[in-house]
Amino acid sequence: RLATHLDISPSSAVAVLRRDYPPKALSINPKPDVKDKFSWSPKLTFITGVIITVLLIATYLIIQYLHFIEPPKLVVESPQDGREVRQLDIVVNGTTDPAANVAVNNQPALVDENGNFSAEIEISEETKEIEVVAKSRSGKETRVVRKIEVQLE
Repeated sequence: RLATHLDISPSSAVAVLRRDYPPKALSINPKPDVKDKFSWSPKLTFITGVIITVLLIATYLIIQYLHFIEPPKLVVESPQDGREVRQLDIVVNGTTDPAANVAVNNQPALVDENGNFSAEIEISEETKEIEVVAKSRSGKETRVVRKIEVQLE
């Protein structure tokens, strides 16, 4: 179209174009880059091993962190809620996490290696409840309050 617009013969314009810009020979790649099937390599084994190791370590750290920040479990076995007390001393016992600190009405109680604790506390006629607090290393607390009725003889 350009040749007709410039009043030149189209066949001579194509001949000049082919002379000045000869076509390039395209080489054919005998080994194409496309693979036919999947093959397992040492590099893939290394990458898979690293990924699995990182995931296992991350999972372990997350579980340990969640265990660290959760409040300790606390089960008070005695006294029962609403119990009538006829003495000035009462024994409070139960279970908690072995690493927790336990206080019964603000008095510390010893926790053994299995998490069992026992404390004997003095009460008065005005005492209406017993509060047991288990505190973890991270500062989280679990509280159990038991109501009692004091009836001294």
